[in-house]
Amino acid sequence: MINTLVTINGTNRSNFKDLKVTVSTGDNNTSSNFIITFDSPFGRYANIFNIGEEIIIKADKDTDPASTTIFTGIVEKINFNGKDNKQTVALTGRDYTARLQDLFVEPVVYTDSEISTIVTNIIDNEVQDITTTNVDVTSVTLKRIAFNQNSVYDALKELAGLAGFNFWVDANKVLNFKQKNTTPSNVSLDSTNILRNRFNTTREGMANEVWVYGDRYLSAYSESSTAGSPLGGSVFTLLSRPHNTNVSVNGTIQRGGIFNDNSIPLSGTNYLVNFFEQQIVFVSGDTIGDSVPSSGDSVVIGYQRELPIVKTGKNQSSITAYGPKERVISDKNIKDPQTAQRLVSTILAESDPFKGLDISLKGWFTFSVGQTISVTLDDFGLSENNLDIISIDYDFTPENAISEKIISVKVDKKILDITDKIQDHESRLRKLEAPDISNPDILTRLEYTTGNVTVVGSTWKVSAVGLGSSFLLSVAGPGTNPQAGGRLGSIIGSGINFLGDSRGPFSVLASGGFDYSTL
Repeated sequence: MINTLVTINGTNRSNFKDLKVTVSTGDNNTSSNFIITFDSPFGRYANIFNIGEEIIIKADKDTDPASTTIFTGIVEKINFNGKDNKQTVALTGRDYTARLQDLFVEPVVYTDSEISTIVTNIIDNEVQDITTTNVDVTSVTLKRIAFNQNSVYDALKELAGLAGFNFWVDANKVLNFKQKNTTPSNVSLDSTNILRNRFNTTREGMANEVWVYGDRYLSAYSESSTAGSPLGGSVFTLLSRPHNTNVSVNGTIQRGGIFNDNSIPLSGTNYLVNFFEQQIVFVSGDTIGDSVPSSGDSVVIGYQRELPIVKTGKNQSSITAYGPKERVISDKNIKDPQTAQRLVSTILAESDPFKGLDISLKGWFTFSVGQTISVTLDDFGLSENNLDIISIDYDFTPENAISEKIISVKVDKKILDITDKIQDHESRLRKLEAPDISNPDILTRLEYTTGNVTVVGSTWKVSAVGLGSSFLLSVAGPGTNPQAGGRLGSIIGSGINFLGDSRGPFSVLASGGFDYSTL
């Protein structure tokens, strides 16, 4: 006998008619969810439940289930149905993965950051109610990646894909970010505990030739010539449109300006940048002087040029065995070639047909999503260890509780369906609608904290401001009110380590003070 305990907003509500729970990982493209139905004759529960209330579902076999939580979530929809003594009320909602799907990552760029530090930083900055104690360190450090109003869920899914990890929010509201196929449940399934099964093998979802298009990035480049050669004269045409030019003639740095600017070039300007025509134009005139290089002068033009991030790869053995299956990914969040190449490699690592296994079980099992199980199905020629559990379905009805036919699991790979296609289209649309944040933009973020803080991201500028005579170290205020001087405490020498920053620790020079609430 399977016993259940349902608590809604702190009140036990175990007199339900039926209850269905699905617990999923990020691989399943959805959050864990529930639907619970109560008989509500003549509106018994008309004013009992409210949107946003927390629901906790516990279950166990032949014992008090109070210590075995399988689901914690939020009521998001209340549906009344029927008439008179045949009325019912159904509550539906999601687990705390809903927070990941409903909240978005503010525009941010991470550089030289290990993936787990990015995950932790995103949750700390954007999400309440969820802790990160089960976020494991990966072996992957990303050179550069940006997020621009992506949902937190989509951001974590992208990071998990790059690391070969999976993620989910468990019943204790803890984010799990774990490597695939590494957490055994020590459960083996075969004909003795499997009631029904469906085993699919399909090319849907696989790819053995991959193209990844990321953003564009700036790369340093230099062109040199001798004035009077085919590239010379007053106009030097470059191979690419120039950013951040640095021009020298015979070793002397020249002063630049913008071609066709509405303002008159300042005195001392030597050249103008015609960006769209890819030209450096040396100037001459009565006001600004003659800067056109003489025949034979050495001209060196350094600049940064935009290069597209494009990476491709193929698995020839998979192509030979199963035929070509291409996948094209366009993602402006990818800001460096190394990240694009890693994504290609991650996808090609799964370039064989996807296997999906749906199993209905008899009995009670305490495994969880993210763990692995072993499955043996002699009739299907299947004997596999370490298959990932990607979702667990619980169907609690009185009949199922007695017969112990409650649990169904999906293992191995997620076979794509219409829901996945809709999710993919929605994700692409969000990226298209996101405001453009280009490379030179500066985003200011205020970090206010007490105690330790881990800083992850791009460039951080730290500045100190003199406090003046009103704030002096270890000096009390005047008169009978010593706090009035704003006395600070002692100097601290240990410092704060800015992770990922090669410049080392940043030291806090003064701390402490008084409790001004007593003034």
